[in-house]
Amino acid sequence: MTNLKIKLSSLFFPLILSGCSTSSFEIKKETGSLTELSVTPDRILLQCEELDEDPDVGAYGFMVHILDENKTVTTAALSIRPDKQNCERFVQKISRILKNGKKIYIGNRLKLSNQVRKNTKTNLRYTFPGHGTFSSNGRTLEFVTIANEKGQCYSPTYGKEDPCPPFPFQE
Repeated sequence: MTNLKIKLSSLFFPLILSGCSTSSFEIKKETGSLTELSVTPDRILLQCEELDEDPDVGAYGFMVHILDENKTVTTAALSIRPDKQNCERFVQKISRILKNGKKIYIGNRLKLSNQVRKNTKTNLRYTFPGHGTFSSNGRTLEFVTIANEKGQCYSPTYGKEDPCPPFPFQE
């Protein structure tokens, strides 16, 4: 990501989910430059953050923060910069997928295993209901698509809900 001034006002959308499932995170598959994560919905926070790139444009950063197996936060960020309305629409569509699923699959560009965890002191901290507050590990993926085990999916990049973009969920 480029060095951007980020306004302090940002919109977080914590998801409070009920159920008796075990919380989990795993790197399901890495092929080429693609990574597929398999996580439970309780390990995901969605964020729309206003970027101070050009105040006239009103660009937002859409991010999916994921609590990993080491209790640090990896971020999957969308490469496009939507306006506020579209960013909030992405959150609504993805929130439905998270609410209706017990297992979530997140498709990303970039390999997570190739990224070094940064041992820097950061003030980027995220609160996951039922888990606590955790720091960012400095790892960032390029978010592409998300799906649940019921076949519900969405890709802000491709603007599709159905059928699911085959990439990267191909066996």
